[in-house]
Formats: sequence, C-alpha cells, structure tokens
Amino acid sequence: MTTRLKRIQMKFRSKFEKAIYEHCEKHKRAVEYEPSCPVVRYTTTATYLPDFKLPNGVLIECKGYFSPRDRRKMLQVARDNPDLDIRFVFQRANNRLTKSPNSMMYWQWAEKHGFMWAEDYIPEEWYD
Repeated sequence: MTTRLKRIQMKFRSKFEKAIYEHCEKHKRAVEYEPSCPVVRYTTTATYLPDFKLPNGVLIECKGYFSPRDRRKMLQVARDNPDLDIRFVFQRANNRLTKSPNSMMYWQWAEKHGFMWAEDYIPEEWYD
C-alpha cells in the first residue's frame, strides 16, 4: 500500500520566492519557507525633524497625506521620546487611513495613540 502525501498549499510573497522554493524542491534540497523560529529582531536609528515647534516646546506635525510609513515613524518617535509633546494638524482629519470605508480616520488614529490633533490650523490654546 502506498501513501500519498498531499502537498501543502503555500503562499509566497513573490513569484521569485516561489521559483527559488521550487528549484530547491526539484533538486531535493531542504528549505523552510518563512520559518517561524527564530524571529530575527533588528533596530534602526533614525532622526525626526518636526514641522514646527511652539515657544512652549509643543511639537507640531502637519499632515496632508498620512502614510503608513509616517504613522509607524510617529509611533516610534513617541515611544522612544515619551517626554515630547507631539501634536498633529491634519489638512483633512476625516480622511481615511486606507481606501476601505471601514478604515479609521486620521483623527481616530491620533486619538487611539494618545496624540492631540487639530484640523487646518494650530489652535490658539496650544500656545499656552
């Protein structure tokens, strides 16, 4: 009696990765695609230059388009510098983070992550 092994359906992130995997398989070379262990951590060093600084030390970041990269950066800046008071001024606070109608709006993202925000201009009370 022979046993048939079902090939596990794998999802690759690119056609090139799939081609490499198939080449290894064809040549009977063992590889594990996106192994779960060990997870490799890394840290990068970067700098942040705010758009404006108020006389009281409040930092202002103005955003028209609020990209995923910008969101990650701002979370990292806030995490690594808990003493900074960073606030956002959005051109359109009701813009959504993605095209999905269920996506969070810019102002919702700011509130979720503990940032003060405004729309169109820097509020007078932020100067106090």
